Amino acid sequence: MSTVDKDFADNLKANQGYYNGNDDNSLGDNPRCVEITEYDNAFGGVGYGLTFEGQHNRYTPTEFVRNPRTYWRFAA
Repeated sequence: MSTVDKDFADNLKANQGYYNGNDDNSLGDNPRCVEITEYDNAFGGVGYGLTFEGQHNRYTPTEFVRNPRTYWRFAA
């Protein structure tokens, strides 16, 4: 689970969940992002939360994650 800016999220979205299209996961250190959650943060900004293969989406409403919504989801 990590939070990134819109440019990073858009890069993953444009490359089917891989940063800059690098899909080499032969070492197991480059999992595909399978969902990006856009949300309003506690400071009035917008954040983009990443969920990777094998993880559960943990971006649920809290005081820090407000109005979470799906920004992008990988469709096989």
